Amino acid sequence: MINVVMISKKDFAGSGNRIAEAVNLYSNGVNIRLITAKRNIFHYNVDYCLDSVKKPFLQEIINNADIIHFKGDDLPVKNWYELKIPNVPVILTVGGSGFRRHANDCRINLAWHELNNYIQLSDFRTTITADLNYKEFDAIYSPHCLDTLSQKNYFELKEIPIIQHSPSNRGKKGTDNIILPAIQILKSKGYNFTFELLENLSNKKCLERKKNATIFIDQICETGHFGISAIESMQYGIPTICHISENSIKQSNGILENCPIINVDISINSLVDKLEYLLTKADLKAISNETKLYTDTYHSYLFAANFWENIYKKIYAQNINRIQSAKASEFLSKKDYFLNINEMGTVKIRIISAKLGKINEVRETSITKANEFIRKGYAIKFIPDVKKEVEKPDFDYKEAEIVAKTKELILPETKTKEIGKKGRGRKRKE
Repeated sequence: MINVVMISKKDFAGSGNRIAEAVNLYSNGVNIRLITAKRNIFHYNVDYCLDSVKKPFLQEIINNADIIHFKGDDLPVKNWYELKIPNVPVILTVGGSGFRRHANDCRINLAWHELNNYIQLSDFRTTITADLNYKEFDAIYSPHCLDTLSQKNYFELKEIPIIQHSPSNRGKKGTDNIILPAIQILKSKGYNFTFELLENLSNKKCLERKKNATIFIDQICETGHFGISAIESMQYGIPTICHISENSIKQSNGILENCPIINVDISINSLVDKLEYLLTKADLKAISNETKLYTDTYHSYLFAANFWENIYKKIYAQNINRIQSAKASEFLSKKDYFLNINEMGTVKIRIISAKLGKINEVRETSITKANEFIRKGYAIKFIPDVKKEVEKPDFDYKEAEIVAKTKELILPETKTKEIGKKGRGRKRKE
């Protein structure tokens, strides 16, 4: 089992939580736990939050990680809110205004840190929207995910269409300067529809309302990409409008090339034209079916689980020695270790890393004490005399400790023993 610890300041919009849910639900051999520093204003689930869990407990969880996955636009630092990040591979997933640097609008382009700072502090990088997947960032696009396969297509043609928009921030989404003026123009032209501005609602209530939409308008701004709000509607088969830039399409690993979202320019007239087309001429049912199929293909939990499982397993395989070394170093640093036997009945015990054979300080102690250390899960090498070393069986890692596969110390002769089911039937020397 590959243990991944995802770390985020507050997991804004809950994208980290959804990645963790997807991987834990569908993947084979990967487990994710999510730790945040602050509570999310939208109350998305997290496993642990610094405001309610003691730091020593969280440090143990982090120490046991094979991979640390930072999610958010903050730098993946080695000391995160006084929690030490071990020397294991670091994945970084960015996804917001704190990382964006291509837009002229300062409200959606904050660029907190230089690209090189992110690159130097991470081993692998992804962007949760394709507009952020800059060539010089050396990353890949990792789409937002939802449990779309659990949802049916709710789209229905209505006598009076319902157009919806659900901004988390009006200033950033083009609400006041493009969307609302376009709606007023359509009303003045005599089009009969209902417009719903979904604001100040819980996520649960907002999702229920979105099932009734005929058309959903996401963000129309320089971001040039759709967000999770669009995917929430698309999972129900709702035809969706957004501005998607050419750069986003080029930087999407091919995922956006056949995206059924109705693409508009950043202008009132462009939005008015597309809405008129959708209300009068478009085959909305066909668009709905394409939208649902696309969303299930690229934004489902199943897609995300396969996507991230492949990444985690590849990173783990490429860094296995580094991961084991980090765990051994952490284990050895927090214990009081002793070492093995001579002919007088005392014992020298050398504490080692199972995979790397790293050796800690050697001390003398009694045979009884040596057996006690083994029962507690210490990984040791037994030295009966200076001429010959008899090595204990291999050891596995478990909860940030190196656990012995046998419970008894065999002195000083060697023999072969069937370990049985726990040792997967292999023969080992003791």
